[in-house]
Amino acid sequence: MSKAIKKIKKVRLATILEVGLIFLALYLILVGIVIYYPWFSSLKKNKIVETTVQYIPYPVAVVGTHFIPFSQLSNELLAVKNFYQNQDFSKSGMRVDFSTLDGRKRIKIKEKNILEKLIDNTVIEVEAKKRGINLTPDIIDEEVDRKLKEYGTGDYLRKNLKRLYGWSLKDFKKNIVEPDMYRTLLLAKIRADDPSYAVAKKKIEKAQME
Repeated sequence: MSKAIKKIKKVRLATILEVGLIFLALYLILVGIVIYYPWFSSLKKNKIVETTVQYIPYPVAVVGTHFIPFSQLSNELLAVKNFYQNQDFSKSGMRVDFSTLDGRKRIKIKEKNILEKLIDNTVIEVEAKKRGINLTPDIIDEEVDRKLKEYGTGDYLRKNLKRLYGWSLKDFKKNIVEPDMYRTLLLAKIRADDPSYAVAKKKIEKAQME
């Protein structure tokens, strides 16, 4: 094979890669437009868009140098929908239908609440780590074991997590246990480091003894 032919093949390969990258960039931009602009909200349910969002961390909020991916908001919102749709509200006469106008309004409120919660969780986690609080998988697993005893058997919890929220035990750790632990430990740390709190606590203990 002559050098000229090899050179042509290299040029073709480079061109194909460049074109591929351009199309990929355009595709990611289009998905971003669908996600961020309300005019295309109906397209968010498109399977291709949903799959892309799960793998590409489009930010829905930024907290300092940390960002909350759209996929996290989407997954938690889906869990809320699953919860309401899998509950038996027939006795109370409450019908949950997110396809109606009222249902869409309700889900938008839920979406806002979830986003606020995710932002709060991120702020708390960042502040906790600044104060030397770092949760390892082993520490989280210990807390999960405690909660398993609190809620019943592991199988019972797993079944209900799957049935009500579509969650695995791993999702439960990430979405519930870990944020709660950071919040609890940070509050305890703040109280321990706050002299005024320590003084007030001693006064209360003294008053209780009298």
